[in-house]
Formats: sequence, structure tokens, C-alpha cells
Amino acid sequence: MMRSWLFYRTVVMMTKTIRRITRSIFFPSLLLFSLSCGSTVKYMDLKPDSAEYIADKDSPFIVTWEGDSAITPESRLDEDENWWMVKHHAIVDSFKIYKEYDIIFIGDSITSYWENDKYYDREWGLWTFGKKYWDLLKKAGYRIKDMGFHGDQTQHVIWRLKNGEFPRDIICKTVVLLIGTNNASTEKSIAAGIGEIASIIHETSPMTKILILSILPRKDSNPYSDQDIKVQEVNKILKTYDGYNNIQFGDIYDAFLDPDTHEINTGLYNYDNFGWIHPNEKGYGIELKELSRLLNLGLDL
Repeated sequence: MMRSWLFYRTVVMMTKTIRRITRSIFFPSLLLFSLSCGSTVKYMDLKPDSAEYIADKDSPFIVTWEGDSAITPESRLDEDENWWMVKHHAIVDSFKIYKEYDIIFIGDSITSYWENDKYYDREWGLWTFGKKYWDLLKKAGYRIKDMGFHGDQTQHVIWRLKNGEFPRDIICKTVVLLIGTNNASTEKSIAAGIGEIASIIHETSPMTKILILSILPRKDSNPYSDQDIKVQEVNKILKTYDGYNNIQFGDIYDAFLDPDTHEINTGLYNYDNFGWIHPNEKGYGIELKELSRLLNLGLDL
């Protein structure tokens, strides 16, 4: 039985890889990408390894090649992450019961740590750095929902939203979107993925405000990592999305820097094997303070 399962996983992964390689080899000169909000389809002479990216003239969103992983919906079943699908189905089912929210938080583990993640079956799932401030939001009367998944990248969020995690009959005043730090692709690909997520949300619920937060500063344990440089470049692109399709860009990057050195303030982070990536309790306090400012929440912090 185990051999059959391993064989199945291997075949699935090889099929996906072959499909992506085939697209990039045989269709490099006429690639197509369409934004979810119904904008004009673009035809591009663009190879996957090209440094050139084209923006739709009618929107600020970056348009990238069709096979770009950052915009291609993908679940995490191939990673043998059973908890991921269990949590996904739980969220989908929850919207069948309750559909009205003031704020829905969408993202990765940084979003997940606002409260205890009972679905994530690893030690990190017990971390609750933001719980104190999450409870503060609840006590203030805000109807909130946490849709953060450990390890998620833009393509995973796209898959989730396209598979029931943001139904058309939802009533949501604001979505807070913080995603992208886990993506390994180029800064323009990451920005394209975030734009695609925003497009899906807007097309589904045009009246919902979308607060796209800047990706937080990070200091990787690998001294040769350039991920934070990439983060800063992504944030520059995200800033251009402000004001389009009910999007507000919230630049909170500097709030996590040391005011004297202008480098990452490690005192606002929990150190783990990857470095300083996840805020600690004090860091979540800073984030909520910034959210209160951006959304006029009226919280005394």
C-alpha cells in the first residue's frame, strides 16, 4: 500500500514538472495571462527566464508569463501536508454557517500566529504570539477570521480562494492580506501573485476593502540570503496597487526596523531555525497598532 502511494505521488509530481517544462519550451513566444477581474487578455512575446514583465495598461498589476508558479493555483497535497487540506475544508464549511465579517486575515504562518492553529500538526502550530491582540480585537467587537496557513505561498492562497475559501455570498468589510515571504520566485512574480489574489477577492466581493500589507522585514539564518532585498522590491511594486479595485496598501515595513540603525529590529521577532521571520508578541502589538492606524479601528494600544 505504501509503495502504491509513493508511486502515485511520484507520478503526480513528475506530471506537473513535465507540464510546466513543456509550456515554457514549446509556447515561449505567445503566452497568455488574464486577470481574474475580467480585464483584457494580454498576448506577450515573453520567455520564462526573461527579465521583462508587462503591466496591463488599464491596471497596476504586474502581468507575468502563463506558467509562472506564483500565479498558478496549487494545493499542497504533493507535500504530504494532510493538515493543510483538513484546515481548508474546515474553513470552507465554516462559511456555510457564518458569512458576515468585519475583517478576514489571509496569509501564511505570520497570519496564522494571531491565534492557536489547531490544525497544524507540528510544534510550531502551538505558537500563539498574536493571541493577546487577537483577543483584544474580539473584545472590541470586531468579527474577525484567521485564514493563515503555515508555509503558504501566493499560489496556495490562489488555490484556496478558487476552491471555496472566499464564497460569493460572503459579506466582508475588509480583507487584510499579508503573503509572499515564502515565495522563492522573482519579486515581480511575487507581486503578480499578490495582484492575482486581490483580483479574485475583488471579483468575488467588489465592496470589500483589500488592505495589502507590505511584506515584513526578515533576517535569514543563512547569511548569504538576499530574501529581504527581494521583499523590499516586492513592496515597491505593491505600493503601486494602492487605490485600484478597492485596494489600500499598508506600508508597515519601517515599523519593524530599529529607528537608529534602520535595520531589522530583532527584538520584535521570534528567532527560529530560519532566522528572524515571525514576529513575537511585541511584534504583533506593533502590527495591530499599524492596522488600527490604517483601518481606523480606534484601539487604545
